[in-house]
Amino acid sequence: MRITMLNDDLLQCDAAFALRELVKSPNPIEAASWQKLLELIDFLQSSEPDCNIDAAILLKELHLSKPSPPDPERDREFEIFLEEWRASHPDPQSWGNELVDAARPFFGKRRDSIRITVDWPDYGPLENGIPIMHYRFRIDRAEGTISKHARARDLASAKMIICDALKL
Repeated sequence: MRITMLNDDLLQCDAAFALRELVKSPNPIEAASWQKLLELIDFLQSSEPDCNIDAAILLKELHLSKPSPPDPERDREFEIFLEEWRASHPDPQSWGNELVDAARPFFGKRRDSIRITVDWPDYGPLENGIPIMHYRFRIDRAEGTISKHARARDLASAKMIICDALKL
């Protein structure tokens, strides 16, 4: 699997690259949470199937979905939009959700997607002062049906949930 996302300069990059930066958090629990997501991305990218996956990090969630079908005209319009956006918003730190909202017309049709967070039980066991963590998934279907939720502790189970959710 190749999992890519847009970086702060709105250029395609490896999702693991962005997560490696977040792992450097000075908050040990936050760093451990990002590390667990990085382990998942590394595991997925080193395994089959051979496909492309779009990723985004919103708040503390990792969003995965299959890419939209190719549309050269939409892609060209999106590049123009990005150039104009960068010119009028020079500081990427100030973009926030404003960019996501402004770019929404270029996203194409709604797709099956999965949101992944790292969670742990309240007052659960600790290992080296860090809660024992697991993956929590929210699977959203393109048809807009009620979302499905799942959890996994290990990488192989997490991969099965993701592959099933994205129909890989």
